[in-house]
Amino acid sequence: MTFDFLQPIEIELFEDESLYPFLRNGNVQLLDDSNYYPDEIHIAILGIKESRGHSTNQGCAFAPDEIRKALYSLIPETSEWKIGDLGNIESGNELTDTYAAVETTVHELLADGVTPIILGGSEDLFYGVYKALRNYYQHFNWLHLDEKLELNKAYKDVHALSYLYK
Repeated sequence: MTFDFLQPIEIELFEDESLYPFLRNGNVQLLDDSNYYPDEIHIAILGIKESRGHSTNQGCAFAPDEIRKALYSLIPETSEWKIGDLGNIESGNELTDTYAAVETTVHELLADGVTPIILGGSEDLFYGVYKALRNYYQHFNWLHLDEKLELNKAYKDVHALSYLYK
């Protein structure tokens, strides 16, 4: 697994002490290149801090850490599922760099037998997820939950309002 694109989560994010049991009991592990063992986790949480692909939703780059605060509180303390938090993919130099980082990271997780859960970022970033799935699986199903389907043909490049069209 390549961690070149990932910034680990800082423990200070979890100022609310009620979230610490989920880290202490081992159900959620904060992972980096020194402690990533894919055979020891089932699910990997991956944040994406990118919003350049959506001009009207600029705050979505800050969503991963805020989502984590709520998500961690929902995980039972005695879960049989082992969850690893890989941290965040930060914005690349170009938006296409972020797409490539998402595609590479998701593909490597799938190859390791780990199910990724993606947090935050604008909708267009799922183009990178789609490319990883397409390259890993011959056939797969896609479930899109959003307020509307993003099938706008007006955008030539990948955009939050057209990424499903691509």
